[in-house]
Amino acid sequence: MGIEFDWSTLLIAISFMLVGAFVDSIAGGGGIFNVVGLMMAGLPIHAVIGTNKTSAMFGTAIATHNYFKNGYFDKKYIPFSVIGALLFAFLGSWVGNIMNTESLTNLMMIAIPIVGILMLFGLKPKEHKKELAKKKIYFLSCLVGSIVGFYDGLIGPGGGTFYIIGFSLAGLSLLEANGNAKIVNLASNIASAILFLLKGRVVLWLVIPCIIASMIGGHIGSTLAIKNGDKIVKPAIVCVLILLIAKSIFKF
Repeated sequence: MGIEFDWSTLLIAISFMLVGAFVDSIAGGGGIFNVVGLMMAGLPIHAVIGTNKTSAMFGTAIATHNYFKNGYFDKKYIPFSVIGALLFAFLGSWVGNIMNTESLTNLMMIAIPIVGILMLFGLKPKEHKKELAKKKIYFLSCLVGSIVGFYDGLIGPGGGTFYIIGFSLAGLSLLEANGNAKIVNLASNIASAILFLLKGRVVLWLVIPCIIASMIGGHIGSTLAIKNGDKIVKPAIVCVLILLIAKSIFKF
């Protein structure tokens, strides 16, 4: 996109991308940081989503590799989720691209604080104790990939956490849910990034340093993979909500 190089835009974007990838690799939800950071950097809304998706998929890829090699996934259910995520994330991105800037911006400003509040107070992945029939898990895994994939393609923030919650409720253990979420989130990111790249809605001079920041954050976060990730994520979400409210009030 024809957005001129600016140092403040670059520093704000890569800072938020680094933190976002770190948080996302531990417990999902890093897209809130990425999107808010790019909005604060002054990018138009379509460029925000396109640049975020293209950058984030590399950080997610690093995190996915680390979870995958440590066996934190259930490979039986991944293909069904990935197919749903690929198709519906592409559809969600297509819908987002045809929406006008004002509508998409308003939707984003409504979605981000709602997602943040849900993540902060209500939606927590838990170990699923009840055994479910395999066919039901296959169906629910595909459903999670499709529904969250559409949201992830349309807007994105909180998608990684919603994947974890969805797979946990579908019958996977928390570790398996987390690992599967990373793989499926990567699929939805790839589908969205392809469409936004084809539409020319990615800031190319900005996306390369954001990719590097995302990969570093994803590697550090997934390598730590600490059990008490919520202790990092919750205060971070509060900070983001404060920044978002401040942005709305002071228009910076």
